[in-house]
Amino acid sequence: MTLNVGQAPPPVYFQAAKWRIVCAVTVIRGASGKYHFNLVASNGQVIAISEAYERKQSALHGIESVKENAPGAEVDDQTGE
Repeated sequence: MTLNVGQAPPPVYFQAAKWRIVCAVTVIRGASGKYHFNLVASNGQVIAISEAYERKQSALHGIESVKENAPGAEVDDQTGE
């Protein structure tokens, strides 16, 4: 994907197979100049925020990792309840 300076990438939509929700991923450049992405549920609620990345390309790679790994992720409940 080629983007011009200041041009935001289009949202990336995917379905998390086990969760059966359609999500969008938005890439954001914060006030610090670093990039992060938000995982947004179909109702518009932000349900996850990534770590901060120095480079936009790194954030885009993070999105690809979530797309590849999240559908098969197991829940590690550490609440002790």
